[in-house]
Amino acid sequence: MALSDKQRVLEVAFLSVQVRGDQETLLEAQFDLYKSFKDKVNSLSANELRLQPCGRDKKGVSYWCQLDECANLRVYSDDQDEETWTLVAR
Repeated sequence: MALSDKQRVLEVAFLSVQVRGDQETLLEAQFDLYKSFKDKVNSLSANELRLQPCGRDKKGVSYWCQLDECANLRVYSDDQDEETWTLVAR
């Protein structure tokens, strides 16, 4: 029985998360399996793909807001030197 493209993506995603535990592999699979997705993303500029912080404080710390489909709001701060994220509020 042949797998559909969707089943292949899910299988690659599951194996990637299981073995490597990172989201980069899933994104790579999207590019490999869906040319239309790859073409659409490649047509966008870096600025169009990059989210902007919702604010910065006096120390230069950036704050990022995330609103999910259930209207749950989370605010994160980032430490650019350490390359880490901290959940500030939810």
